[in-house]
Amino acid sequence: MFKFFRSIQIIGVCIFFCACNASKLDVSKLDIREFYSENLKLKISVSTNDDDFLILNYWPDDASAEKKEVTSNTKKNTVFYLSNISGKTPYSFFIQTKSGNKKSEVFHYTTDSVNKYIDVTFKRIDSNASSVPNCLKSGGILLNKRTAPGAAFLIDANGKIIWSHFFDNLGVRVSHFTDENSVISILGSDEDPTSYGRDIIEIDHKGDTLLHLVKGHGDFIYTPHHEVFKDKKGNVVLLFLEKRIMDFSSIGGKLNDTITGDGIQVIDRNGKQIWKWSVFDVLDPLHEKDILKNKSDWLHANSLSCDDDGNFLISFFNSGEVWKVNQKTGQVLWKFGKTGDLVCDKNTVFSQSHAFHSMSKGKYLCFDNQLETKTPIIHGYEIDESNRTVRSILNIQLPTDYFTDRMGSSYLIQDNLYLTCLSKNGKVILTDNTGKLIWGILAQKLTPYRAEFIRPNQLHSFLSVP
Repeated sequence: MFKFFRSIQIIGVCIFFCACNASKLDVSKLDIREFYSENLKLKISVSTNDDDFLILNYWPDDASAEKKEVTSNTKKNTVFYLSNISGKTPYSFFIQTKSGNKKSEVFHYTTDSVNKYIDVTFKRIDSNASSVPNCLKSGGILLNKRTAPGAAFLIDANGKIIWSHFFDNLGVRVSHFTDENSVISILGSDEDPTSYGRDIIEIDHKGDTLLHLVKGHGDFIYTPHHEVFKDKKGNVVLLFLEKRIMDFSSIGGKLNDTITGDGIQVIDRNGKQIWKWSVFDVLDPLHEKDILKNKSDWLHANSLSCDDDGNFLISFFNSGEVWKVNQKTGQVLWKFGKTGDLVCDKNTVFSQSHAFHSMSKGKYLCFDNQLETKTPIIHGYEIDESNRTVRSILNIQLPTDYFTDRMGSSYLIQDNLYLTCLSKNGKVILTDNTGKLIWGILAQKLTPYRAEFIRPNQLHSFLSVP
């Protein structure tokens, strides 16, 4: 059971009106299921004896509120999904036939609050609300709650939750908004390490499950962690852990010892493996510096994305590197970072990155935790693959009180405006290219892995699906 809900059922033919009144619609069964969030989703199942399509009219009990309607695509027995429902709010609604000649009496329902299930509140930390750009006002931000009960949710620029989905016994390790207007996530229990999981689930705006993969079924046998998304063919792409038994006696270790590395797996929606790559394919641990000390978490991959040419970009926190991996052959095309094979200009700074991704052809962005200086940086780079050179094109230094030693992300949402997640601080901020704070929120009791911007057209398409 992955959803919190409460429900009411109203069953009976004549409990709302006199059956002999032809203008009244006979509702024989009404079932309301509420999926908790600050802005709730309602699933209303209706049964009537009338052979006509139905229309549900609903409104909050506020004289200034606009009445809305939803039309069914079936007759007699139908289900209505209502999104963007406010919590702790009384609602009224009635049901009518599409022809308009019959309608039910008015029903009443008061929604509950999510705060009894998830204690998360958002507080604005910027001082000039008028400076918030329109794209942020009209868009959304995807966040996640990593501990059980877990959640993936969208907030607006005021910190108001405009969509969410909850999981009662699993945390949401990371979430990603797909091109198919869905949310795909890695789920894990509180017994798992905080960025590692055992399930992958994709849901639509109604909370319906589109895809659910469970570790141990099919070729999905590895532990997923830190990253999951869908490729252009609809396959699931993820980072995974791979454990191997090795003989370390030649370098002073045990004859049979366990080493943990990372890999990339592409699987279809049924759990069948399409492609797999591992760091063990390209590196010999026996030749790695300090491998006996680092063998339990060798490189610690923490982000995965596709470059504009379809090849993979994978970042490693422990080694302070980003690799580009050919998505067909598995060849490492280049390594950028502390011991990389690209030549960097004198202005290039790199420490430990998160959310390394392509902005456009040859240009990349990442959030750099900067453990050494404790001064986080939003980095932009231009990589010339032909000449194997790197040039720094962006270096936004953030204040030390924004420091987060783990996790984080930065994304360009429009010209010179960057949305950054400071995970350990529970802050999401918008800055310009000088580091000036334009907008920000503080999420109390929340450490989201990243903050992903959902553009206004994406958000509208997602929330307006019937």
